[in-house]
Amino acid sequence: MPRVKSGHMQQIATYENCKIAIHDTLKGKTKSRRAKKIRSSIPRTAWRLKTVLESGTYKAHKMREFYVRDGAKRKVRHITIPDLHSQFVHHAVFNVIGKTIEKRNYFYDCGNMSGKGCRLAIKRTKRLFADKKNKYYAQFDVSKYYDSIPHKPLIWMLRNRITKDKPTLRLLWEIIKSSGKQGRGLAIGFYSSQYLAVLYLQGLDYKITQEFAPGCGYVRYVDDGIIVGGNRRVLERALYLIENYLRTIGLRIKGVWKVRKIKERLAPFLGMRFGRGYVIMGKHIMYRISRAARYAAGRKLTQHRASQLLSYWGTLKQCDSYNFRRTRFDTFVSISHCKEVMKNVHNRRRCTSGGV
Repeated sequence: MPRVKSGHMQQIATYENCKIAIHDTLKGKTKSRRAKKIRSSIPRTAWRLKTVLESGTYKAHKMREFYVRDGAKRKVRHITIPDLHSQFVHHAVFNVIGKTIEKRNYFYDCGNMSGKGCRLAIKRTKRLFADKKNKYYAQFDVSKYYDSIPHKPLIWMLRNRITKDKPTLRLLWEIIKSSGKQGRGLAIGFYSSQYLAVLYLQGLDYKITQEFAPGCGYVRYVDDGIIVGGNRRVLERALYLIENYLRTIGLRIKGVWKVRKIKERLAPFLGMRFGRGYVIMGKHIMYRISRAARYAAGRKLTQHRASQLLSYWGTLKQCDSYNFRRTRFDTFVSISHCKEVMKNVHNRRRCTSGGV
């Protein structure tokens, strides 16, 4: 795997990169008074950010914390949002570092990366289950993944795989320290966390595809993984080796996972249920999509709502849900109108940002 040459801080602390980082951070922040004030003085803010990065004086400031309920089981998740200044720094750093992490990433690790997502994971898994050579599947789920990532092994990975530039490593260490407590954990809500979470399991992806289960199909979405193959013993051995490997990097598998036949039962993964060549959408996702479509009917579409509906539409296309899509989604939502809203928002941003 290629390593990046030192001198990352020279790329991070450029005026253009700082300006892009500020624009990226302010996207969608239309109601914040401070965001409006900064938007009117972006060049001056970019020079200040450049000075902070070059001098190495960045320190994390106060953060906003709250809790949300997410998913079918309504899990309580702790969300931490840094102040705007810290968000500018995170974007500036990972505009440069993030590209390297993406290049090293396993193609079918579908979470948190641009151009990837739930739709790619569903498409790949559906194709694997349709292949008649694959008779068995094995799943694993990393327990409390974001909260469990230890900081010292993570910074060691950054130093050995991504950059040896000392100013960049000091800045990364400050970001990592501020995102967790007692030397462990990444904050859900930090822009940096999605890249660092991807980096931490890149070794697992390599081990599974090259050593634990070579020749088997493999898909991972953040902390959920599924392996599909034709030999039961190979998959059982892979699960055992995965559990041991995760233990060495300070993580563990949630619960007890078994190898099952594809025809024996539908495989629950990503809120869907996968069978031999078909995908059935989970009831909680159906309810969420149906409710969003009904709410959008007859109302003015905002950027957030249009983006959400387009995402749901993409998910529906990957599932065997024609009747549901026709009666519960297409009846209330105009996809062409959603696309037009997003296009207008994009054009408006280009005009206000001066083409950045």
